[in-house]
Amino acid sequence: MNKRLTLWSFLTFTLLLGLSFLKPSKAGAVSAWERTSLNKAGLTSIEVAPYGIFAGQKNDNSWENPYNGIFFSGDFGKTWREFGLQSYGITDIKVRDNKIYAVAYYSPATHPGGLYYSEDFGETWEHKGDDFYGTCIEVADGIIYLGTHENGLWVSRNNGITWEHAFSEIWGGPHIEEIYVTEDKVFAKTSSKFIYSTDAGKTWQDDIRLAEIYALDLLKKGKTIYAGTKSGGLYVSNDMGGTWEATKRLKGMETQKLGKAGRSLFAATITTEDWPFMDIYISKDQGTTWQSTYLHDQIKTRDIKDSAEISRISSSIFFAILPEYGLYKLDIGYSDEKYPFLGKLWKDQEDMELMDKITSFFDHEYPLLGYGYYSEPPESAHSTLNFLGQEEEAPKMYYSSHNGYDFALSVGTEITAPAPGLANYYYCTGCGNSIKIDHQNGYETTYMHFQEDDLLTKERNANIPVEEGTVIGKVGMTGNTTGPHLHFQIEKDADSDGNFVDDYPSGMVDPFGWKIYSILDPWPFFEWDDSLGTHKGTPSKYLWKENWAVWEIKETFERNPVLMELSNIKIETTSNIAYYPLNLTLQKYGHQKVGGKKYIENTSFLLKAESFIGEALHKLSDFIKITIKLPDNLPEEIDPRKLDIFHWNEDLTLWEKLETIFIPETFSLQAETDEISKFAVFAEGITATNGQTSVYVEGKQENDWFVEYPLITMTGPEGETPVFSIEGGTWQTYTEPFYLQMEGLIFFRYLSKDPNNNQEITEIELIKVDTQGKVHKSLKFNQAKIVIQ
Repeated sequence: MNKRLTLWSFLTFTLLLGLSFLKPSKAGAVSAWERTSLNKAGLTSIEVAPYGIFAGQKNDNSWENPYNGIFFSGDFGKTWREFGLQSYGITDIKVRDNKIYAVAYYSPATHPGGLYYSEDFGETWEHKGDDFYGTCIEVADGIIYLGTHENGLWVSRNNGITWEHAFSEIWGGPHIEEIYVTEDKVFAKTSSKFIYSTDAGKTWQDDIRLAEIYALDLLKKGKTIYAGTKSGGLYVSNDMGGTWEATKRLKGMETQKLGKAGRSLFAATITTEDWPFMDIYISKDQGTTWQSTYLHDQIKTRDIKDSAEISRISSSIFFAILPEYGLYKLDIGYSDEKYPFLGKLWKDQEDMELMDKITSFFDHEYPLLGYGYYSEPPESAHSTLNFLGQEEEAPKMYYSSHNGYDFALSVGTEITAPAPGLANYYYCTGCGNSIKIDHQNGYETTYMHFQEDDLLTKERNANIPVEEGTVIGKVGMTGNTTGPHLHFQIEKDADSDGNFVDDYPSGMVDPFGWKIYSILDPWPFFEWDDSLGTHKGTPSKYLWKENWAVWEIKETFERNPVLMELSNIKIETTSNIAYYPLNLTLQKYGHQKVGGKKYIENTSFLLKAESFIGEALHKLSDFIKITIKLPDNLPEEIDPRKLDIFHWNEDLTLWEKLETIFIPETFSLQAETDEISKFAVFAEGITATNGQTSVYVEGKQENDWFVEYPLITMTGPEGETPVFSIEGGTWQTYTEPFYLQMEGLIFFRYLSKDPNNNQEITEIELIKVDTQGKVHKSLKFNQAKIVIQ
């Protein structure tokens, strides 16, 4: 099967030429290969669809009375049934847009060979094109590419009604073994070379570069194409096959076929050590290192026909067809790298509160906040990629280039050291009062925006010993901040020299690690050069040691009701939410900020439903029931009977209210929906404050500049306290009018807070003061930068 350059090529066995060197490691634990119940000889192709797995058979040994049709499994390959096209000799299968395409090699009785397709799940089949000995197929962007045994390659642009012979007007043509599709090219492999088209199959030319490196198979993963070669090892192209670069990986090995499963790469190889039998190597780090799966120790095979993958909840299953033996599978489990040493971040921190308080995530693409020597490219400058593999722009997720976490905490919340270490003071204009702790284990943590009072120290080189739980400061609003919060970041001493300064920003890491199993974390693989030298990101490990940081559960739906309970969230499904298996994930999510609504803490969560090939569903066939237990310490001004569960509408990009029931006996809310998205509980009509703060600036002016120190007067809504910050400094409580005794352009930030520490959105007033006639008299704005003239 060809799944857009992700599945095996079908190649005949070739002897290894050259010596084997730089042999990949065979150390470490690898799951054993398991033979499935589809133990049929002559299997040729496998395709994973949202509703099951298809396999084709073409067995030329008629005395074995082969089925030579399509098999189907709807239970992840546990059991199989005959599906159709018996005796046709199936060489390839594709499922695209709910159509099943099958390529037949034989012409049984009065039925022609070639291409068949079904739009009704195999109830009826329609033949398309001429009577060919079909070999392979690919369907992309509405175009069908059909490979044949001795009649070359054919292309149809109208669903098989008419066909174009790809190479010439002559009826014959080369034997086509495999077809690959990328964003801008179509590759076809003949028995002797690769050819390609850049105009959707209208014209074709030989790929000289692939011939030069003796390429045997191609694999596209993300934006990279890998090429397995006869004896030159692994080649890589980062421009969709325009140029190829040799690597030192798998050097000297005949790399016949390449495949993938989740974040892992596979390579089927033959070496002088294993000759004449094939082994399969696996790489879990984007092809940097390879490890044997010991296939040759279990099964003596010289060829692999095809492969496919199923990405499951916490693992992937890699399927490989061994022509003599049938279908085998390898279960690839993934586990987070862990180094648990961090405890709680603030006093009286409750279970699940850590996730719920997050307002800004670590950006796994470019965590370059405050780094002036290299910037993220424009196409990524407005999006954030978090540890769940989700990439969004503000206001759905804050904020691009962030190198740590922001936690929504009230002013005065006591921050505690999460682990022992040596603490020092740090200050910068954007950071405000900050504390750094060297934990003497290769990690340093930083805490920003503390208030002036009750700081552990204000000495930069104090090296004050702290234990886990030691109070190091209180949440404030110093530095560049629009409200009280804790900015928390962690850095690894990447070169182990005891100096964290020279590791910034490459040493920045995410304490939540990287949770998504299907793709690699981009940050540790990102390399760049700037005026300070060459840098590379650092892998993130899960660093929290307590189980309150556990924030998700996963279940598999297989046409039976599912119950999922996580902390105060419960999800109940019927047996009819989908007609094929689903992977369900329930995750606690971060703090929600929505204008005109007050978020109720610890009620935000994300529900995901994916087919076993990783396709996301956003609407189910039946309703699910959501139950959310409300926090016991609900603010007095909030009536629980007037709360509602909301879901995020991706198409309309807004929060929509669900019909919600309040259950007094359990102090819970309940709603039903067939939508799959993000959910949270809000109180409508209750915003951060009940009014608006006003600032009055009085004094003598000339050309909009105050030529005497201006008098500042503030008024806030009744019962609320105005606060202000000058030039990003400490936030101060307004008590009475005062003179602003400063010169130049002054940024004056202000807002009001109610008794529960709810607050307005920060406003900014630009005040221009020149009492000595030394400051220029006009301004202009140049690309958001203020220029004084």
